[in-house]
Parts: sequence; structure tokens; C-alpha cells
Amino acid sequence: MQEVSRETRRALKAKFGDPAQDLPSPQESSYLGWRDGVLVNRPDTETSIAAAEAAALAAQAAAVSINLKRVPDKAGLAALNPDVTKLAFEPDDTGWDLKEQDFSAAAGFDVNQHMVYPATGKLITQAAWYRRQKGDRPSLRDAFKAKGDNVADDMAALQDAIYWMEFYPLRSRVLTVDPGLFRADYLEIPNEITGIQLVGNHWNSNIVCGDPGTAPTLAEPVPVSIPAILNKSQEFKMDGVALISSVANSTNWTNRKNGLVNMKDPGLSTTADIDCIINECRIAGFYRGIYNKGRSIVVRGGHFASCDYAIELDWPDYFGVGDPLNEYLPGTNQLTDDLGNRGVIIEDVRIHSPNGGAVLNARKNAHKLRNLRMSNITLDIGRRLFYGHLGRGSKIHDCVSDMSPLEVLALTGGEDFIISDIIGKGSGKAGVYTPQNLVHFLPGAAAESGYPDADGRVSDPYNSGTGLGTTGRFRNGLITDCEFAYSEQHAIRDTSSQMDDVTFANIKFRDVGFSAPASYRCFSFGSQNSDIRVINSEFMGTDTLNGVVGNNFGNNRIKVSGPEKSIGNNTPWIAGSPIILIGKRQTYQPVIVTGAGTVPDPYVVTGTNIATSPLPTVSVLDWAYEDDDWIVLGGRFTAAVISAASDGEIDLALPVPSTFTQPYQAYGSFICSTAGQNIAGSVTASGSRLKLRWKAPNTSNYSFSFSARYRKL
Repeated sequence: MQEVSRETRRALKAKFGDPAQDLPSPQESSYLGWRDGVLVNRPDTETSIAAAEAAALAAQAAAVSINLKRVPDKAGLAALNPDVTKLAFEPDDTGWDLKEQDFSAAAGFDVNQHMVYPATGKLITQAAWYRRQKGDRPSLRDAFKAKGDNVADDMAALQDAIYWMEFYPLRSRVLTVDPGLFRADYLEIPNEITGIQLVGNHWNSNIVCGDPGTAPTLAEPVPVSIPAILNKSQEFKMDGVALISSVANSTNWTNRKNGLVNMKDPGLSTTADIDCIINECRIAGFYRGIYNKGRSIVVRGGHFASCDYAIELDWPDYFGVGDPLNEYLPGTNQLTDDLGNRGVIIEDVRIHSPNGGAVLNARKNAHKLRNLRMSNITLDIGRRLFYGHLGRGSKIHDCVSDMSPLEVLALTGGEDFIISDIIGKGSGKAGVYTPQNLVHFLPGAAAESGYPDADGRVSDPYNSGTGLGTTGRFRNGLITDCEFAYSEQHAIRDTSSQMDDVTFANIKFRDVGFSAPASYRCFSFGSQNSDIRVINSEFMGTDTLNGVVGNNFGNNRIKVSGPEKSIGNNTPWIAGSPIILIGKRQTYQPVIVTGAGTVPDPYVVTGTNIATSPLPTVSVLDWAYEDDDWIVLGGRFTAAVISAASDGEIDLALPVPSTFTQPYQAYGSFICSTAGQNIAGSVTASGSRLKLRWKAPNTSNYSFSFSARYRKL
């Protein structure tokens, strides 16, 4: 009551500070009203006239000064007088400002009039209605009226939103992709707009592509399917957005329908210059999830599912000619910039069920890749972690490919590279997802015919060529701290052209080569003129393989040190052509011949003062490399001299050939092992053999134990 009384008294004042007035007594056909600051009874007719006068004055004032209007929709702006009204609102409070400036460029981008609407009676170069933005990150729903309901076609709204980023300052072009399913079959990030960033709510914000593309034919030898997103700009960023296909992934693989294609079309004879960041995104169901045709790309976090390859790298040919629809496809002339394709980082990514693998780099200029970094990649029901050329300075580490039916790594060349901490496995002995080889170093000639089709073993008829991208040569590389399990054949297979200064260290194998153990190895080296080191490998399994390390050509120099295998496993340490095996006992059996002999080594020549009846005998001798060029050997032999109290000499063949020029290049000693005899002798170098010399007291047949060392010359 106190509040009501206070407000009543306040209402009876003509103006602030005046005393309250008494209310006049009511009169028939009158209304209480003000006249000259006093409350009086006013006749109906007077009130009606006053109301009409007030309405007329209000209409006149509106024509002069009232600049705010409500319109039923965007099209209602056309009914407004832009010389009078400067601000209008739609029913959902979307605001439109009348701005007097040249909007011709903006209207060219915004063909669907999401952001710019023509003002009646004004040229587009003079003024236009401009949609007010909500905050610094306009959203697809609020600012551009996209539905995101997985029913409406939002392609026009999304494209307009992308174009509108032109009118934001550089480093401020951030577009919010709201939670939802925004259907858009094709989006383009134009060359003219640098630094666009699409920001979503992780996998809740989805761009859905329903276009299946078009299958290529031999009559049309290049793919004609356009990607879901074609980026022609520098510094494009996509953060927390899912790009998915609603088409069957097998159809997209056949039609070569890509997800995101990164390229910049700067014109003929100009370097393609893309810098792109894809962070915590999901890309699913495409031929290539990302096809990066240009400089640096960073892919962090996120998930790729059911793509043929998650990411393909391609340092491109020149652009500027050909069908604009296919301008992101290979051209005809190779770029010559050897430092262009650099700064590729792929890390913390999960890849599910790829058809071919995770990362592919096998186009014409693949060898020009520089400083690739791949880490913490997980392939479940995986395939290849990497297929193609490593370029120069690449590092792949801390990755897993489990249940892989194809090679975990299929490599076609590389220089100054490191591969470490890789776990690669098939699904078990004779498992459905078990490969022939776990790592394959490929020859250049085979790979240059193109990148692989789905089975990874057939050249691609649509991308054939004889470029330099797959050289088949490896130089200064390190493969270390890896674990490989379950392969039908060789675990690591080398059929490359050459391995120059390549080291394998701390590699662990389990149950490999099981389909035909006697034919397969943990390491099988088939390149030529190679320099390879294998350090501290470990083979765990029950199968007896052909060898832990095998060499197919005698012109290779392969050094093996510190190998281990399961207790009781009889797999030979080495197999094939000669290998330097450090610290592991090996054996050889010399053959006894008389005179100079005509059979190949190893054999023993009965030398000076040696009886031929009985012939000398030599046991199976033990030998080992102590270092690259230093060999130790020993064992037992028996011999008798012809003349007593004179020197006996035997020339002993070497386990590893050497050509001595000085006697001191080999040394050793031996003693008589026949009971009661005190006879000693020496070992020296002699031509291509060891000379064993002693002074015999009589012509009896004695047994000797000897040890010797020599340098491989």
C-alpha cells in the first residue's frame, strides 16, 4: 500500500518537484487528462482531436528522424527508405545496418545475400544493408542461417560464410561451425582470403558431403571428382570439425573422391605455397582424407576412418593450365624447388580401417620431401603407416599398426632419415590380417610406375610415369627400437636398389617367416653394393628360419653385432652371401689335400716335411669376427713329419679370405695335446693362408691344439 500511495502521488505531479494535485470529480463523456500542466476533465471530442494531431505529428517525426524499423524477414529491407531508416531487425533480432560504402566486391562474394543486401534506390557502390555480426567468431547458424539438420542443403550458407571472412582483418578470420550436420557437397577456400579458420565443437560439428563424384575411365585418364573442400589459400586452419561423407566409402575410393585438398593456384611457374593446420578433426569415408598438394601441413590429433589413405603428400607440378575443374590434379612440368616441400608434421592421430594406409608420398616429386615428422600414429585394423619416399631428413617414431594385412612400412627411398619405436604386427600366425612382409624397402623401377591400388601391389594406370619420386635408394638411415610380429615371409625385406650407410638397431622379432620357415629370414637384404649394419636384433619364436640375417649378393658389406634368439632356437645367425658377424661363433671344415692342391678353399696343403701316410687331419674349426677386419680362429689338427728333429709346416686355409704381405699380419701358437709330449709351434701369415710351423722330435703322429688371429686384408 505504501508503494501504491507513493506512485499515485508521483503521478499527480505535473513535473518533478511540483506539489501533488487533487483529482477533479468525474464528469460524463469526459476523460481525465492534462491541460497546461493541470489535471482536468476533457471532453471526448477534444481528446479525439488531440490524438489525431499527435498521430500526425508522430508520422511527420518518423519521416524525419525515426531510423529503426522491424521487418518480417530479410526481403523486407527492400521496402525501407535508406535515406530515413538506418537500422532494421528481423523477428529473431538479426540486425541490418545501412552502411554507405562500396560493397561491390562483397556482393560478388556473397551471391546469396547472407551478409550484404541491396538498399532500394542506392547503387551497390554507394551503400547496402550489412548484417550485424554476433561477436568475433560469426557462426554458421546465427550469422549465416545455416540449418545443420542433415536435411537442408547448407552449401550456399557455408560458402557465403567462407567468402565473408574477406572482410575480417588478417589473423581474425575465425568462423564457428556450430554443433550439427551441415550438408555441403563442395566448399572452396579462395586464394584471395588468407588465414581462414573453421572452429567446431570437435565431432559434434559436422560438414557432410553427399556427392559421390565420378568414376574415372581409361578414356578420361585423370580423376574428375571434385573434393569436399578445396583449399587454395595460405594458412588455412580447421579445428575441431568433422568432415564426413554420406556416400559408401568404396564408391568414393573407386571415384577418387577426396575430402580436403590443399593447393594454391598461383599460376604458371610459381611455387605452390600452402601452409595448413588441421587440428583435432575427424575425416571419414573418402579416397584421400587429405590430399596435400603444396608446402607445409600440420595434422594434430583427430581421427581418420575408412579412407583409402588418410593423407597423401604431393609436391606438385606447375599449375595455371588445363581444366579448372581439375586444377588441383597433376600438371605436366615438375617443379625444380628442392626445398619447397617441407614442414610436414603429423602427430597424435588415430586411423581406423584405412584401405591403403596412413600416409602416402609416391608421386613424381616425392623425393623432394624435406623434414617430415610423424609421431604417435595409431592404426587399428591398420595397414601401412607410410608408403613411398622418405625424402630427406624425415623422422617417423612412436607409431603402432596392429592387425595389418599389408606392410607396416613400404619405402621407396630416403636420405638422412630416422624410424624408431614402431610396433607393427599381423593378427597372428595365419591370421586374416597378417602381411607377407612387415617392412619392405622397394626398388625404384617398380615404384615409379605409380602409387599402389587398394591391394598395394598393382601400379596405378591413372598415374603412371617415370619420375624421380621413387629412387629405390636409401642413404644414411637409422631404423631403431622397433618390434615386429607375425609375417608370413621375411619380416624386413630389402629389394631396393641400394642401402648406403643404413643401420638397424634394437629390432625385436616374434613369430615371423612362419609360412615356410626354411626359406625366410628376419632380415633379408637383396639390394646391391650396400653398406648395412644390424645391431642387437632379437628373434623370439620356435620356428627354425633360414637365418636371422640373410644377404643375397656378395658385393654387399653387412655387419651384424649382438644378435639374440630364443633359447633352443636353431636358426642360423646368418645366411646367404658373406656377412660380418661380430662375436658369434661360426665353424668351417678345411679339406686336406697334398701338394699345391686344385680344389677351392677351404683346404689344408700338406707343406714342408709332412707325411702323407697317415694324412694330416683337421677338426671342424671355430672362428669369429672380433671386429670388422679382425678374425680369431682355433681348433685341433694331427700331423706327422717325414724327417725327425726337423721343422714341419702346414698351410691352413682361412674362413674369410685375406691376402697377406707380411708374416706378422697373422699370429698365434699351438701346443701338442698328446699326453707326455712337450711340443709347441707358431702361426704366421703366408700369402692367402696361415702357416703352422713346429719342430718334431720324431716321426710319430701328434695331435695339436691351436689358436690364431689375423687381419682381413
